[in-house]
Amino acid sequence: MLSALLAANLEAARGRRQQLANENLARANAKRTEYNYSAGGKVMMVEYDPTKLEVHTRGPYRLARIFTSGAARAQRRPHVQEAASIRKLLPCRGA
Repeated sequence: MLSALLAANLEAARGRRQQLANENLARANAKRTEYNYSAGGKVMMVEYDPTKLEVHTRGPYRLARIFTSGAARAQRRPHVQEAASIRKLLPCRGA
């Protein structure tokens, strides 16, 4: 009898955790924008730890290459390229 109650409580807890995970995933996906990066496109790089009044993005930079691993190489200056994850890139729509 006790093991049946314990199993029922575990199933209920597992279901609630799965429901919370699905809600968190839906909330995170709602903030994302659909964008296909391509070589030659312009992007802004996100600065993750700026000081108080600094800008949070740098750029625009031209994308030199896109990798299948979710990384990209941006052309910062004529002979300087920086590799970054696409999570650190924002599409530059205005330039």
